[in-house]
Amino acid sequence: MTATRETKLDETDMEILKMLAEDGSVSFQKVAAVLQISKSTVHNRVRALQEKGVIRGFHALLDPEKLGNNFTAISLVRGKYGPNYSENIGKAISKIRGVWAVYFVIGDVDFIVMIRCRSKEELSSIIEQLTKVEGVERSNTFYALKTVKEDMHESVLVGKEKERAETGRRKRKQA
Repeated sequence: MTATRETKLDETDMEILKMLAEDGSVSFQKVAAVLQISKSTVHNRVRALQEKGVIRGFHALLDPEKLGNNFTAISLVRGKYGPNYSENIGKAISKIRGVWAVYFVIGDVDFIVMIRCRSKEELSSIIEQLTKVEGVERSNTFYALKTVKEDMHESVLVGKEKERAETGRRKRKQA
């Protein structure tokens, strides 16, 4: 597993990222107006953030429940230790339809698997496929009764960057 280095971002980069995280379709013109910089500066910074891998793409944020994916489950998976087991098992699990995230973790389990599906029967099928993956010793699956919070963008801005983004949000509301 290769460690990645944190990319150093200045306040302008953080403000651009926050605006794009809030609304991926916001125009560069609007970002430029709010931040009081040129449109070409916004364009160049976004392109640089993409080249550095900070921005991995622009996607529509879909509501899984409105698409019929009303079941959310979390499966804790223990794998059989061996050469490259984290990559091999992780990749195999990630190919199962309905699995939307796989995390290799340290502790009593090896993987946390996030699942979305349409029914109990579909969840049962996913769990069955998961347990048949070569190297999986056992799994323990939890069904989420209610989603209290689910916001991937929240985790992007932490610490000082988050504080700076909050200051920027207040400025944008005033604009």
